[in-house]
Amino acid sequence: MNRNEKTVAMKVIGMNSCGHSPRADMLKEVTITLANGVGKLIEEKATDSLKWNIVGSHFISGKKEVLNWIETASTNATLLSIQDIITHCKSGAVHGELVLKDHTISFCDIYRFSSAGKGAKIVEITSYRVKKTI
Repeated sequence: MNRNEKTVAMKVIGMNSCGHSPRADMLKEVTITLANGVGKLIEEKATDSLKWNIVGSHFISGKKEVLNWIETASTNATLLSIQDIITHCKSGAVHGELVLKDHTISFCDIYRFSSAGKGAKIVEITSYRVKKTI
């Protein structure tokens, strides 16, 4: 099974689209696919020089390397709760919780885009994670 075929029964709650922020909708979809361990949207929406800093854990440089890491770091999450998605100019942020079998991860992902334009690609992600044992 490759990174674009993984399926996990994960419930997603929170953050219904207002219909006026395509970038927020895209970040929601990216968050859902990453929580499922699928890199397809990152493959489409990021630059080749993508950098992902998971603070205190990993620093991954290059889209290919990020995709390889996503494929090996599957979460098997059962619930994704998205509390906030904020976008402005070249930046965006997603805040929420990911529930796994034996723990919950509170997260905040900060995205930086190549420009403020509609077709801008993700150039950098900085992620903050706090693991809480259930």
